[in-house]
Amino acid sequence: MDIQNKSILAKLLAAENVTLKHRNVPTASFDLKSRTLTLPIWEEMSVDLYDLFIGHEVGHALFTPMMGWHDNVMEYGPAFKSFLNVIEDARIERKIKSKFPGLVRSFHRGYSELFEKDFFGVTQRDISTLGLIDRINLHFKIGGLLGVPFSETEQQYIPRIEAAESWEDVVVIAEELFDEAKTLAMLLVTRSLNQILNQAVKAKMILSLLSKKHLSKNLHQAALQISMLRKTMVLKIQYLRLTLRSVKMKAR
Repeated sequence: MDIQNKSILAKLLAAENVTLKHRNVPTASFDLKSRTLTLPIWEEMSVDLYDLFIGHEVGHALFTPMMGWHDNVMEYGPAFKSFLNVIEDARIERKIKSKFPGLVRSFHRGYSELFEKDFFGVTQRDISTLGLIDRINLHFKIGGLLGVPFSETEQQYIPRIEAAESWEDVVVIAEELFDEAKTLAMLLVTRSLNQILNQAVKAKMILSLLSKKHLSKNLHQAALQISMLRKTMVLKIQYLRLTLRSVKMKAR
């Protein structure tokens, strides 16, 4: 593979003098500020996979606004970045393939190669248990190879993402998904907190009953175990309360 020619290709596609670097990194990336396209150094990388990485990152160079990206991440926090990135990836890949139809085959073959390498770590996983934003990401990258499940409510996001044309469209969809994820996280944390509180109350009641009676050696050991369990539950409750507080603060 002629690296020099690939560097020229990246510059031509981006229509600017982007800097192409090869680094020991897990995947490709594009720095919107420095205009630097970084590609991973892998022992085995086909031409199609190389072109996929270049095409994808050049898509960001052409269509992702630096100020819009920076402003939204700063406003909502780093957790929002992954939501923006998933929706924006779908948009810029559709636009770069429309602008350069010759990349369509490279994208298909490149993603097939990544799927075979289990780059997305889904081979041994139940896809239905993944969060919605993760399943959306898989759908738009390797959905044709995987078959990603969505509920009827979740499915309504797919055509909206497919139709997203502007950065503003991306932000609106990402905000909705982010708000839904925060709400779900708060519900799960609250449910776990209530379950642990109930267990702690039961453990305290059992310990109280045992302490009122003459304890045999075995009962005494059981009481100690219950006491240790209660202390563990208290620590878990404190952790979950901190988590819930953090989620609520991010939701503001």
